[in-house]
Amino acid sequence: MYIIELFSEKEDQVRLISFLLSALLAIAVLLINQYINTKRNKRDLLLTKIEELYKTSIAYTHTCTQILDDVQHQKVDYPTVNKEHQREIQNILRKMEMLCGLYFPDSGYDTNDYRLWNMQVLEYLEKGKHTEESELYCMWEDARQHIVNADAKLAVICSNLMKSHGYKA
Repeated sequence: MYIIELFSEKEDQVRLISFLLSALLAIAVLLINQYINTKRNKRDLLLTKIEELYKTSIAYTHTCTQILDDVQHQKVDYPTVNKEHQREIQNILRKMEMLCGLYFPDSGYDTNDYRLWNMQVLEYLEKGKHTEESELYCMWEDARQHIVNADAKLAVICSNLMKSHGYKA
């Protein structure tokens, strides 16, 4: 009853309506601002994760190239991949798998495409399998081509992610 008496006059009713409209407008502006900030923060986070994925893919290419160079320059009958390099590749693959799994599940990333077993020359050399020199040369070239292809595939994944998550080149 008190509220009805408080706003019984026309001036008070106009003040009430203008107050309610001002409050609704302020709430609407606040919600729109919050939505825009949330969207911007999400985009910035995803761009940071894409940058992290780019850097990890560069580290992958560098480490794989280093592995092949190290194996090729070993002066032993059965050259092996340095255990530190194996662990580094494993860590890189896990990091890329985590980034793609958590943030970009539809990116097309598959860890098996980047495993060391894709470079058959490493297995042949470690196990001491004998083969003709021309076949071994082809295996070296295939391993080097695997690195080039993996680098290109990762670059395409990262580029597509950048385009789909708000970076306009």
